[in-house]
Amino acid sequence: MKQGHVFLKKLPKQILQYAILLLGAFCALVPIVSCVTTAFKNDEEYRTTSVMTLPESWLNFENFKVAWEKADMGKAFLNSFLILVCVLVGSTMISAMLAYVLNRFQFRGNHLIRNLFMVAALIPGIATQVTVYQIMTVLHLVNTL
Repeated sequence: MKQGHVFLKKLPKQILQYAILLLGAFCALVPIVSCVTTAFKNDEEYRTTSVMTLPESWLNFENFKVAWEKADMGKAFLNSFLILVCVLVGSTMISAMLAYVLNRFQFRGNHLIRNLFMVAALIPGIATQVTVYQIMTVLHLVNTL
């Protein structure tokens, strides 16, 4: 009987936890659902219906075709792939060599370098994207290979 009593005491807390999780999921999914439904609408539907109104036809791929052509997505994917490969190979080689030196040899500043890498690893990548984009723009690296 005691186990049932403990369960009943925890039940309101669990209900609250699940309610908060459901609210968070709802807040995260509504913009995605809105974007998907809007992407399949034609111009007339977009102007005259609500954001959450379902499109008349889910087979309207014209918006995707226009976006692909106007943004030159083929070139963008190729550039992204080439950059990915180069950065992956280069950073793996440099990181492996640096890790070997920092682990194998003790020198003045070794501890400082390790701590700087640890601090850099704690910074979320999303927090640096605006700065990286601004630097790339100044160096004329945006939309070029």
